[in-house]
Amino acid sequence: MKHASVFLLTVAVCSIAVPLPASALSCLDPDSSIEYYLSEENNAIFTAVAGEMVEHVTQEASSDGDPNRQYNEGYVGQLVSVSEVHKGSVESEKWVYYTTNSTWGYMCTNQPPEVGTTNVYIVNNGNGSFDLPSVVQVFAVDSDYAATLFAELSESDEEGYMYESTASNWLQDLEQTLREMATIVRIKLAEWQFWSKQ
Repeated sequence: MKHASVFLLTVAVCSIAVPLPASALSCLDPDSSIEYYLSEENNAIFTAVAGEMVEHVTQEASSDGDPNRQYNEGYVGQLVSVSEVHKGSVESEKWVYYTTNSTWGYMCTNQPPEVGTTNVYIVNNGNGSFDLPSVVQVFAVDSDYAATLFAELSESDEEGYMYESTASNWLQDLEQTLREMATIVRIKLAEWQFWSKQ
C-alpha cells in the first residue's frame, strides 16, 4: 500500500508539472496568424535578443531509425533579453520554451534563433501556474513577417509593459507555484482515496 501511494504521488506531481504543448494555429502562414497573435489574451509579443539554450528531454530519440521517434521529445528553453514589449506584460529577461515532438521536431514553430540575434517572439503564457511560457512563433526583427505584425500592432490598441527581472521576484513566483502544486497533489490524493474505496 505504501509503495502504491508513493507511485501515485509521483505520477500526480509529474502530470501536473508537464505543461501542454502550444496551439497548432502557428502552423498557418504567419501573415494569416496575426489575428490570433493579437486576439489571444495569453499571448505576449516582444522583441528580444536570443540567449543560451537548454534542452529538457522527456523521451529520447530512437537509435533504430523509427520515424516516429527521430527527435528528442520535450522542451528547449531559451533565455531572452527583452528590448521592447508590443503586447502584454513581460520580464526584462526570461526563459521561453519550445515544445519538441518526437516525430515533427519543433512542429509549427520556427526553431530557436541563434544566440545574439534580435527577433520578434510571440509567447503564450498559459492560464495555469504550471504552464511554461511557450513560443508560438518567432522570426527575425527585420523580416517581412515582423513588418506586417508591427503594422497591425500600430493599428490596434494593444500595449506592452516590461518589468525588471530579479531573483527575488522569481523566487516569489516559485514559492507560489510550489504552494499551488502541493495543494493540487493533496486534492488528487483525496480523490484517489475516494475512488480506492469504491
